[in-house]
Amino acid sequence: MKVVDNYLPKEDFIELKNIVMGKDFPWYFSENLTLQDDNNSTTSYFTHTLYCKNKPNSGLFDIFDEKVIKKINPFSLVRVKFNCYPSTKVLVHHKPHLDCDQPHKNFLLSFNTCDGFTVMENGTKIQSVENRALFFDGDIKHNSTTCTDQKARFNVNINYI
Repeated sequence: MKVVDNYLPKEDFIELKNIVMGKDFPWYFSENLTLQDDNNSTTSYFTHTLYCKNKPNSGLFDIFDEKVIKKINPFSLVRVKFNCYPSTKVLVHHKPHLDCDQPHKNFLLSFNTCDGFTVMENGTKIQSVENRALFFDGDIKHNSTTCTDQKARFNVNINYI
């Protein structure tokens, strides 16, 4: 596991943050965070899949490819997904999970600072801090949380080989 603060150059980060957290970003409602979740409203959130099934899935792919994905330098992408966890009155811990079944690496970039975080299976908490990147092996179970001090928690999750 590796945490890198101020991962992107400031101008690039601000440009991408303004896109993701802007009023025109296309978010899609998802009832469940993981395949193991039931229809419990505390696991509902919004997503935007940028890349899946071996191809771009969004018109925003090129700008994120240029500024984020190429910097990671993956051999191959598995999935790129933006997450928006709406604020809750009490911090909600989601279920531990793996993002996919195949061997892969995970990259998580936070777009805003909030009291939400990612928890690794060993209990390590990585706070959501603006422009903080988290790299970890895809075979490590982890879970997300909501936040209580901002309107929402925003990040991008890149699964790659």
